[in-house]
Amino acid sequence: MAKRKKIFLVEDNSEMRAGYKAALEAAGYAVVDFASVPEAFGAWHDHAATTDLILSDHNLGFGSRSTMFGTELLRFVRHSRYTGPFVMMSTDPLEELEGGDVKLLLEADPKIWGGYSAYVQKDLSTRDNVVAAVAEALAAAGKSAAPVQQVVAEEPPRGQPPRHRRDRPLTTILLVEDSDVLRRAIKKDLEAAGYKVVAVSTLREAVGRWNKDSADIDLVLSDYNLGNGIEYGNELYKLVRKTSDKPFVLMSSGSLVPSVRAAVEGDNHFGFVLKGTDFKNIIAAVRMFRPVDRKKPSRPRPRKAVRARAKTQ
Repeated sequence: MAKRKKIFLVEDNSEMRAGYKAALEAAGYAVVDFASVPEAFGAWHDHAATTDLILSDHNLGFGSRSTMFGTELLRFVRHSRYTGPFVMMSTDPLEELEGGDVKLLLEADPKIWGGYSAYVQKDLSTRDNVVAAVAEALAAAGKSAAPVQQVVAEEPPRGQPPRHRRDRPLTTILLVEDSDVLRRAIKKDLEAAGYKVVAVSTLREAVGRWNKDSADIDLVLSDYNLGNGIEYGNELYKLVRKTSDKPFVLMSSGSLVPSVRAAVEGDNHFGFVLKGTDFKNIIAAVRMFRPVDRKKPSRPRPRKAVRARAKTQ
């Protein structure tokens, strides 16, 4: 008996999620389902090796302050070196999503990450078109490489220094937030998640810290509006990009303005996250670029021969 293809489903509407899952299972697929991007981020590495296709809604959390988008999930799984098919869905035409940015990202997927992406417009009266889109994507992608081979990072040859890579564990975040309350809260949550955080409150402090310690900073997490509309996080982004491609995550309580979108277009080391009532989405955005290394370094034990020599001296 042939093994069933496994679908990784992300849909925030519980009724629609149950409907898609039932329709896909009726079509012979195995389905694991999640209600949000952070939930999907947390579960991905447990399912990456066995997932055949990802099916995600575009707008996850519509109407809430913690809205996240399927494009963030797409970037996350591509950074984890998964190149299997990814199907995005929405009730709106593809050309209208984020002013056409989603279409550009899906079209660039094969060139940037070597993946395969497709889009299907939801028909609220039926699930058949989504099931058909899944079948077409699986057939078109023609999966040949096992996902487990794609998500395991390659080690550099012996004798060569490690390059700057996304799979290297994060150690230090430069956090830039002008609100004292938010800065302390975000710093606390990041440290609780296992990260080391250097926190500053102004653009001037951030520039000084970056110029001094950029070699020790793994990721920059900055608010967009720094100082009541006088200073902006994208100015720090421009400075960082002059010398480094290290991950840069911009936070805001609203969507990106067109000029900033244009400036970051095509930058796969850039992330954007909406501030919500909690900081789970911010932690998830950071993890998208750098997972926490929870392994404790082992201490080398002296060999018996060395100890014996030491005693005789």
